[in-house]
Amino acid sequence: MCFSLTRSSYTSSTLTILVAVLLVLASWSGFFISPAAAPARIALAFLCFLMVLNNLYAVYRSLPQLQSDDRVWLSDFLIGTMVFNFVALLEYAAVNAGMRLKANLDKQDKPDKPASKFASSVQRRLADCARLDEVMRVFFPLAYFLYMGIMYAVLPLYPHNEGCIGI
Repeated sequence: MCFSLTRSSYTSSTLTILVAVLLVLASWSGFFISPAAAPARIALAFLCFLMVLNNLYAVYRSLPQLQSDDRVWLSDFLIGTMVFNFVALLEYAAVNAGMRLKANLDKQDKPDKPASKFASSVQRRLADCARLDEVMRVFFPLAYFLYMGIMYAVLPLYPHNEGCIGI
């Protein structure tokens, strides 16, 4: 005797993917918030990261126990999405550091104070991190949609265990 079991998880998977994409878009919207609004940007990026992490744990809780070499596409997708949300958090740290370095360099370049040797070209390049938001506004969504395309392209390579369960 053989039982064939199929699981229709389309609605659950679609909702999880939709929420993950919306959370990345919310993180992306942080690049349009003024860098001076540190609490808003940090809270947005951190909450998006934590929500995707929570969704990842929910996916793991809904799965049966897996072998160590079993791969689940949805969990891999959520891990990549979580990395994108974390990159948004790191980007703000770089922008904030660039803003502070730029403020220090501007303070050193005042006419009453001669420019010190400390204000090197390397520091000026690091101060350009304050303009990183402009780059990330374009690069971040393009990179994420490329990631989504790659993940959907490799979906057929993931194992689909459908078959007969013998009794």
